[in-house]
Amino acid sequence: MVVVKRTGFTKGVDAERRLVEAVISTGRPDRDGDLGEPEGWVLENFLKNPVVLWLHDLSKPIGRCVEIKRAGDALVAVTEFAKTPLAEEIWALYRDGFLRAWSVSFLALEWEPLPTGGRRFLKQELLEYSAVSVPANPEALTSDLIKIV
Repeated sequence: MVVVKRTGFTKGVDAERRLVEAVISTGRPDRDGDLGEPEGWVLENFLKNPVVLWLHDLSKPIGRCVEIKRAGDALVAVTEFAKTPLAEEIWALYRDGFLRAWSVSFLALEWEPLPTGGRRFLKQELLEYSAVSVPANPEALTSDLIKIV
């Protein structure tokens, strides 16, 4: 395993390779009261087209996922940013530490209601994940260090 050095104040960023490592989901309740079980992520179709979007807008791809894995109760992804004008702008915001948040979009396959009013997703297919300003899951943030195996 290689640990890539940090750049400036920003953690979880490899500036030379335009990579950002982030937690994109956890098994804890989000701001809507929902939670997705970490073991329930179905990734096969996502891996065929590992697109990363800006604000869940299907017309605004900004990069691709080059690694995704379950780590404890988290789903962790490494994003490589594209070299388009929009992606360059978003990349600079992550690189310089102005943005840190991420969000997932998924298809619910199995779920059950929670006593608190939210839903517990037991099985969910990842469709895409996005760079966002404020995440539904407050733990969906750029990681402290990027680790490339």
